[in-house]
Amino acid sequence: MNPKRTAVLWFAGGLLALVVVLALEAGGVVPLLDSEHVVAVVGVAGAASAVLGERRYLRRRDALR
Repeated sequence: MNPKRTAVLWFAGGLLALVVVLALEAGGVVPLLDSEHVVAVVGVAGAASAVLGERRYLRRRDALR
């Protein structure tokens, strides 16, 4: 695992999740969440993004060998 790539994927996934959660709240689709819930959603989404991104990278790298 490349720490820089993992950090970028984590940050990008978390940022995307934050934008989606805020857009859903602004549109009234979901009720207003507490800040703790938003942080939890963003953290889980960031972790999932990093894991899935690493899996994709490793699969692509193995396919090229």
